[in-house]
Amino acid sequence: MFVPARGVLGAVLGFATACTVTTSTSGPTKVDGPFLTKPTVAAPAKPDAIAHDTPEFFVVWEADLKKGDAVTGTLIAVDTDGAAPANHPVVTRTYTSEVDTHYAGNFSFSEPDAGWPAGTYRVEIAGTKPLGSVAFAIK
Repeated sequence: MFVPARGVLGAVLGFATACTVTTSTSGPTKVDGPFLTKPTVAAPAKPDAIAHDTPEFFVVWEADLKKGDAVTGTLIAVDTDGAAPANHPVVTRTYTSEVDTHYAGNFSFSEPDAGWPAGTYRVEIAGTKPLGSVAFAIK
């Protein structure tokens, strides 16, 4: 699910795996997370690892967009000790811009019925090309 969060990255404190890249069709892009609370709060909870029974987590992003640009967030199970194939795309969320704008938003990912399999994961954020990613563990 996509949840808009304009200007939220200015309130988010630094994160070691956050990245900044510049694309040919948009300005600086930021990707940060995962967070355990909606990133509309001034200092969202950001754990070292996510518990297997966490109901939902969020990854935030920021980019300069043109009308019609789509941004996707793909959750990838990198290594779950056989619970899913290596580097398996679990789910993709999409946001499509309705106007030319600088936009901050977030994608949320909800716990599967059986809980999150322990392992390593990443969320890749992309537009017309990769914009950034965050890696994390679920324990």
